[in-house]
Amino acid sequence: MLRKFVAVLGLLLAVLAVGAINWPVSSRAGEGIELASGATWKEANQATFRVDNFNIQRGKGKDGIRDLSRSIEVLQGADIVGLQETSGTLFYGWKDQAEQIAEAIGAGVLFAPTSWQWYQPYRGPALTSKFPVASWSITRLPQLETEKGSRILISAEVLIQDQPVRLLVTHLSRRDSNQMQLDYIYNVFRQSDVPTILMADLNVDDSNQSLQDFFAEPGITDAVEAAIGPFWRLDWIITKGFDVVQGGYTPRGISDHAHYWVELSLSQAQP
Repeated sequence: MLRKFVAVLGLLLAVLAVGAINWPVSSRAGEGIELASGATWKEANQATFRVDNFNIQRGKGKDGIRDLSRSIEVLQGADIVGLQETSGTLFYGWKDQAEQIAEAIGAGVLFAPTSWQWYQPYRGPALTSKFPVASWSITRLPQLETEKGSRILISAEVLIQDQPVRLLVTHLSRRDSNQMQLDYIYNVFRQSDVPTILMADLNVDDSNQSLQDFFAEPGITDAVEAAIGPFWRLDWIITKGFDVVQGGYTPRGISDHAHYWVELSLSQAQP
């Protein structure tokens, strides 16, 4: 009887231990300088540069196949990329998806997991840049206490033509916390006193009144619409201090989101 009790107790403790290390842990705030990179940094003195935004759905296409190479293919040629729903490492020694993408396109990378499991980064947004990053920060976004998980904002600064440029990447909740997170992002964008680029899955479309009001403010540009015209989407490239030269998109298929890109040049008018 004692042996049976000890065996059952041991099994219970093992289950609890496995559950503890597999319990999702919220994102971690932080800050730093430079990005991890094996690439040669690109000279940031060119007249124009390309910015992409893509929710890659962890590399899974609408066909159910998980093939990251398809995401890498459409991101070739991008100088700066905002990524959402990138997968972290499953076991020690494996490269996360953001690092794999950055390595393939020759860019530096900052992966900001919103949760951790098995002591490993599980999933989250990421930033890649071919230009040297002077500094970066990761900030947790506000949300209701009743809402599980967490959302974050990546902020980084690069120099383009000797001009500081702020890069923002995020993926907002689609639940009740969405509006408070939108308001937070709007304020961060407004308060930036340098040319700014937001690459985001905001989980709202253009019918959202606060987003309409935001775009009505002077100097704020929906860069995707400026490049290709009105287009229903939840994913955005929003700028101030830039002119939109051209742009395009890859329809949904290799992900459940479309991929968007724009070519930008610094505007003579400061934000």
